[in-house]
Amino acid sequence: MSKSKGNRNVVVFAMFAVMALGGVMSGRAEPSKSKPNVIFIVADDIDRKLSSRGDTTVQMTPQIDSLGAKGVVFANAYAQVPLCNPSRVSFLSGKRPETTGVLDNFTPPNRFVSDLEFLPSFFQRNGYTTYGVGKVAQQSSKPSFKAVNEAGWDKYEVIGSPISGFNWRKGDKSTIGPVQGGWLRVDNPADEKRLVDTRRTALAREFIKEGGAQKDKPFLLYVGYKVPHRNGPVPKRFFDLYANKDIPWQIPLTRRGDTYSGESEEQLRERMLGYYAAVSYLDDLVGEILTEITDQDLWKNTVVVFAGDHSAFGKDRLRQQGTPLIIYAPDRAGNGKICSRVVELLDIYPTLVDLCGLPMPKGLEGKSLVPLLNDPDIPWDGVAQTTYLRHRGVDAFDVGRALSTEDFRYIEWDNASPHGMEREFYDLRSDPDELKNLADDPQYADKMRELSALIIRGDQQLTRLTRLEIRELRAAAKEAAKQRKKDSATDEEEEEDN
Repeated sequence: MSKSKGNRNVVVFAMFAVMALGGVMSGRAEPSKSKPNVIFIVADDIDRKLSSRGDTTVQMTPQIDSLGAKGVVFANAYAQVPLCNPSRVSFLSGKRPETTGVLDNFTPPNRFVSDLEFLPSFFQRNGYTTYGVGKVAQQSSKPSFKAVNEAGWDKYEVIGSPISGFNWRKGDKSTIGPVQGGWLRVDNPADEKRLVDTRRTALAREFIKEGGAQKDKPFLLYVGYKVPHRNGPVPKRFFDLYANKDIPWQIPLTRRGDTYSGESEEQLRERMLGYYAAVSYLDDLVGEILTEITDQDLWKNTVVVFAGDHSAFGKDRLRQQGTPLIIYAPDRAGNGKICSRVVELLDIYPTLVDLCGLPMPKGLEGKSLVPLLNDPDIPWDGVAQTTYLRHRGVDAFDVGRALSTEDFRYIEWDNASPHGMEREFYDLRSDPDELKNLADDPQYADKMRELSALIIRGDQQLTRLTRLEIRELRAAAKEAAKQRKKDSATDEEEEEDN
């Protein structure tokens, strides 16, 4: 089935045999079925504290736990930016935000670097059949985002397609229950199959069947889920899992403060209940994909990655940026173990290239984790850097960067501001929740200087779009959407929350 003017909202084939983000065109390598398949699953806003990581939690995630038991769980994996779009642009391009210049949810991925080659484009160019489902970079109807999201796929589920038929934003709320902790509870079991992420999972399973049946070439499948991002719909049965559980209510951080001021303990428990229910819904969806891998007998020649784009509770700030990362690769000695070495989401791209025996692209800024897949306990000089631009006035920002090691977390802001500190330092051995700032303690002065010297600043002046630029982009997107409605009977899905 191909995309047409009269029916844009369908699963589409890539328009060209190869398309890189900057419009770079080159011939495909000869495919080889001997190379492993790749299934890359990304969750939206998820904390790294899971039982597969060894954490004590009331969360129920048996499917993610089962993947962790098969592969290597990276207990100290960090995002490069605590926001969806810039984090995804970073790990899908293999470049730091200091290189891409993307640090907010409104800047198109290739605005500053026009020749970025995202992971699917690279794999497609090297002989893989590529399938895309769900959120790639920021999911938006803006043409600049759509061009990037849809590049590099042989088949891709486009935004606003019939797969997104249960659109609660546009009034389809007849069976939506109350908002629980910030998530929409779906009370009618019959409606679960209509939810976007449920339907995406069904499509992903079809792609696994199709890709696995190919005799001459491997496939890459990317699945980008909306859950457990706040405000989304979650079936009631996942709230019911926690009906008789003692839900902890101490939320470590909010988006822009240290407490949810004005909320009662009961309200905080509801918030955590909603989050746990959303994570359990995600877990169930992941289980569907793992089941399909089993049904198609693909475990022996398929690499599976599960990751979050950034932390759920450290969003919009530089503390608590740990996020889940599990990598399963067949026949690796480290499978079934937990790795405590510090790694970055930036490392996923070179790791997959290495595991698949493909030529390593020049300019990737992460490093392959294959040595840790073989031995999770080997010495490793891992230091993770997370970058964020914090508002200081209407259109002024402080540039902040955090350096994380296994024992410490150091945060440095380029400009002091009324609502923040210039430097922060946490001893993760005694303070894993990063609650006590030790920046003024002289015994840590040498360690802070050591970590500060490791900061990668880059040559590019980091900035975020001004509010005027954001308004102009939104206005242009609305005009484009109006024009598309004239050409199609199906409305496009509105842009997702940040």
